[in-house]
Amino acid sequence: MGVIYYNGKSSEEFGIVVEATPNYEIPERNYEILSIPGRNGDVVIDKGNYKNVERSYNIAIVAEEGSFPFSAFKMANWLHSGFGYCRLEDSYNPEVFMLATLQSSIDIVNLLEQAGRATITFNRKPERFLKVGEVPIVIEAHQAGGYDICNPTAFESKPLIIITGSGNGYVNIGNHRINLNNAGNELYIDCEIEEAYYNEVNMNSHVNYTNDFPKLSTGVTNVSFGGGIGTVTIIPRWWTI
Repeated sequence: MGVIYYNGKSSEEFGIVVEATPNYEIPERNYEILSIPGRNGDVVIDKGNYKNVERSYNIAIVAEEGSFPFSAFKMANWLHSGFGYCRLEDSYNPEVFMLATLQSSIDIVNLLEQAGRATITFNRKPERFLKVGEVPIVIEAHQAGGYDICNPTAFESKPLIIITGSGNGYVNIGNHRINLNNAGNELYIDCEIEEAYYNEVNMNSHVNYTNDFPKLSTGVTNVSFGGGIGTVTIIPRWWTI
């Protein structure tokens, strides 16, 4: 028996158990295949991303206080409590989390008003994010000359970078360079959404980049910084499929 964690709540809170280990779904690479007249073999155009996949759980739900409709109502409220993508975890792969939304309807088989069975199907993003990738890596001033970060996965990640200090400065992350111009005492650079900000104030005009927003490639990436920067904190956001 397994447990689902969705949008901050556990399936156990609603008398739900997962009856079988879910399949391990692998997302489809997004590419286009073109046939060119007069040329043997097709041409593959890689669009550089993976498509969403469905993740399904076969569940059983036990009637609470003898009322099956009430239990089903509570389950529905839980699964529809979030809008857009919500955090999804389960007890089968506790080292990762996913971002998912409930897209399809659910038909619950009523078993004598005491229990029910159903299949819950989430539409999720292709990444399985490693929880260890949520742990901040703090690089102090005495390590500014060079600090190695190792990406343990086969996929480059787009980190969240938090920079503290004052005045002007720079950060080198691999072959990417961030130059700061009077960016204040603290600055957040989200490489996923490609925005720099502090307290919800856009700070893009205070930052310029060499080679675009930094990414953490497979293996070791060296980080260094200087100028008025005191610390650099990196939340790496490691992921796999």
